[in-house]
Amino acid sequence: MKKKTFYYTDELTDDFAETVKNLQPLPDDYAYIHDVWYEKLLGFIAYRLLLTPFAWVYVKLKFGHKFVRAKEWKKLKEGHFIYSTHTLPLADVFLPSLITLKRKTYLMAGAQANSLKRLLGVMRSIGSIPLTGNPAKNREMLRCVKTRLAQGASITIFPEAHVWPLYTKIRPYPATSFKYAVMCNAPVLAMTNCFQKRKFRKTPKVITFIDGPFYPDPNLDKRERAEDLHRRVYETMQKRAAEYSTYSAHEYIQKT
Repeated sequence: MKKKTFYYTDELTDDFAETVKNLQPLPDDYAYIHDVWYEKLLGFIAYRLLLTPFAWVYVKLKFGHKFVRAKEWKKLKEGHFIYSTHTLPLADVFLPSLITLKRKTYLMAGAQANSLKRLLGVMRSIGSIPLTGNPAKNREMLRCVKTRLAQGASITIFPEAHVWPLYTKIRPYPATSFKYAVMCNAPVLAMTNCFQKRKFRKTPKVITFIDGPFYPDPNLDKRERAEDLHRRVYETMQKRAAEYSTYSAHEYIQKT
């Protein structure tokens, strides 16, 4: 793997992923929940028989990947959110599906995914929940989120929003990222990818830490609940990254 140097201006907005150039809005007729038998069958085949085995082989071969899970997460029976770092352009999409095979994992997808209109149905069947700026569709999206949580699923959010490949630190992200967890009164897991040097490979070893669950504090108002969740999750990610991300495969330099 060739070492790269990335120059950034703003940690909140700069994106180093290969992106769709012509972003398109989500179609007005898009249905967030389309639980017909053939889409359920397609989703099972694509998600469990194709995506999950491929994901396991891919992250093992490329990154020598392993999970380190806090013991408490096994007690989590209800639907929940996973808040993940965004540092692996392809594997970030795969890893949540490998945390447990007992439940399906959905992912909140941005405008780039929405632009792939011909694939929206396939993406929905394997767990995509697209974000949109349309207020009416946002209400439909929230109903979908609550339905999936009630079914015991997990929903992954990338609060950093933009991909920084193999970045070893935790970028700042707003407390508003936790508004869905607060609105749904759902617990949160923190997923932190950490990078370590390998003896015979330039590609780093990836260790993914699963911490939590973190529950919204019912004694606080909604804004304070989001801020409290943000603080606890962000501090946990920072501690994991500071201790276990010991190898920088790329260099990130802030423009002056």
